[in-house]
Amino acid sequence: MDALTPALPAGVPAWAQRLDALLAKPWLPWALVAFGVLLRAVRYFSHNALEVSEAELALNVLPRTLGESLAPLRYDQAAPPGFVALLILAKNVFGSGELSLRALPFTASLASLPLFVLLARRALRPAGVAIATALFAVAPLLVHYGSFAKQYASDALLAIVLLLLALRVLEERKGSMVAFAAVGAAALWFSHSAAFVVAGTGSALAFVRRDIARLARLAACGLAFAASFTGFLALTDRGTTGNEFLLDYWQSGFLPFPPRSISDFRWFIDRGIGVLEDPGAFFPAGAAALALLAGIVFLVRERRDVALLLLSPVPFLLAASSLRLYPVHGRLVVFLIPILVVFIAAGVDGLRRAAEQTPLLGLLLLLLLVVDPVASEMKKLFAPPRFEDPRPLIERLAREAHPEDPIYVYHDAQFAWRYYAPGYGLDPDRAIIGRSAESVWADDLRDLEPLRGLPRVWLLFSHAHLRQTPRSEEDFFVFELDRSGRRLAEQREPGAALYLYDLRGHDAAR
Repeated sequence: MDALTPALPAGVPAWAQRLDALLAKPWLPWALVAFGVLLRAVRYFSHNALEVSEAELALNVLPRTLGESLAPLRYDQAAPPGFVALLILAKNVFGSGELSLRALPFTASLASLPLFVLLARRALRPAGVAIATALFAVAPLLVHYGSFAKQYASDALLAIVLLLLALRVLEERKGSMVAFAAVGAAALWFSHSAAFVVAGTGSALAFVRRDIARLARLAACGLAFAASFTGFLALTDRGTTGNEFLLDYWQSGFLPFPPRSISDFRWFIDRGIGVLEDPGAFFPAGAAALALLAGIVFLVRERRDVALLLLSPVPFLLAASSLRLYPVHGRLVVFLIPILVVFIAAGVDGLRRAAEQTPLLGLLLLLLLVVDPVASEMKKLFAPPRFEDPRPLIERLAREAHPEDPIYVYHDAQFAWRYYAPGYGLDPDRAIIGRSAESVWADDLRDLEPLRGLPRVWLLFSHAHLRQTPRSEEDFFVFELDRSGRRLAEQREPGAALYLYDLRGHDAAR
């Protein structure tokens, strides 16, 4: 850190000096790591039901053996084969419950905390390290995906590991090049986004270290990466790049290329702010953008090589997005959060010390971007959020549904139904599965036609889609059923609902 400017300029107020002294305490980042561990543990052991995309992946994993981890996934799922193999292994060892399926993301999320501190220390001052660790420890989606049976927590962990190894290469540590090559080649099988980090950091290292011997060793690394990636493409057919559903779902995340209009150029601003909001969850996004830009300026000025390494995955991500191979959107770019956090922390810390007499802008950013999310996450320790939970409803069906009662399961509730129903002694194939009809109301009505005239019909909903109006598809079903039948019972849980109807018509029902 000797190359950086003095800790605080002369003449700053006493409160700013005390704040700087507190932020520079060597124990503070590790206290924040402990807080992050606690947040993730509380969320993990709160035992939330599998959300829809978790259940979709679980239904792929449960019937498979390790030898089938390379096979294409059903239900429009995309996950790297190494991650799928580890989920299958966890299922084989610990069972098929939620905690087992989420154990790998939970472990990855915990491991990322201390490793992030090591990464931040290589880029930031002690006060900046504390700010960055606070942001990383309480990042809502990092906490959420630490107990989510998908690969996003692993994406963030592998991004940190690869960046740390690249920095060790930059520092010319013994054995660092071999470790970088080995881990980078392996990471491509466990994280789709690792390809951008590997390509970016390898290119950045070649740019900042141009001596022939180092370039030769980096070329050898590149061959290892290329061989691994070629093997990945040859042995796997994930069925995702040509999947029309996924291409349409992530449409807004693809860079318009070549840009042909002002709105196409606005994509960069919209996506930049969008990434800060989701998955970054930095609010207000304008304040986060100011801190991010300031942080890039400060780090480029003070630690150019480190800044270049941290930014290096972005051009490759944008290139893939322009080719419609990978969207810049939501959970698929969770791996960018560690990078964003480092630059935002650099900006907050730099602006905090920039004004000699009144460092209020930096203090305001600190309050907005750090203190508020820390306080918000502290509340969740005592009241962990609950998401879609159809388990009590399926349990009630097991108790009360007569053998002859039809059970209608809303389209997106079918995955939780198929996962949980056997555990309650119900045959998943017994249910009538609704079609996906987000834009065609008449299709929903056709789903109901075979049920008309029956005295007892159960309907299970979760993950109900919103239409162009505030009404969901569940609201539409209930409205139509209340017109033509009589509601006998209902039960609501977070994000889910169960109804029992007599559909013989109002007169017959009476």
